Amino acid sequence: MLWVGAGGYTSTTTWNPADASVSISLSGGNLIATAGATGDMAVRATNFYSSGKHYFEVTIGSTYAGGDTGPGIMTFAAARDTFGQNATGGVIVYPAGAIYYNGSPAGLNIGAQSAGNIIGVAVDLTNMKIWYRLQTGSWNGSGTDNPATNTGGLSISTVFGSAAAYPVQAFGPSASGSTSTVNFGATTFVNGPPSGFTSW
Repeated sequence: MLWVGAGGYTSTTTWNPADASVSISLSGGNLIATAGATGDMAVRATNFYSSGKHYFEVTIGSTYAGGDTGPGIMTFAAARDTFGQNATGGVIVYPAGAIYYNGSPAGLNIGAQSAGNIIGVAVDLTNMKIWYRLQTGSWNGSGTDNPATNTGGLSISTVFGSAAAYPVQAFGPSASGSTSTVNFGATTFVNGPPSGFTSW
């Protein structure tokens, strides 16, 4: 997908090598993130949104260590390198499936992840909500949540009501060698976005 930024430029969304912790290496056209040395680390995407309904998918690598590791969204002002600790300034889903929002557990769980699993992330900045899905399972671990109909969803208004959202991939201190691959929509999604949502 092409996105026109505030400065008038147009680009395809990838992970941003200029906005990555020094211990993260990027490959595969800046879509594959690999954790290097131990310690908390993260990388933000090149493009952000402050409105609309958007979707991306993250595929878990063969190595994907727990503790501060996971994909999500964050503000530009959030502390990037330590974001994985508790998602202050954003939202994250950890390998065991728990979702954290702005420093606290959200009380939602999508199920434990394993190698090759795909996490779908649907972000509705019109209604200020987010939904996660593991493979083709239930959104946010609920049998009734549905981003296509704005049903359920985790409210993100306290953080993103006045701040743009950037996709992020965080890795924790025990994640050295862990990898994940993001699809912002440059290729066909495996599980597909909900109706009404567009590629990031």
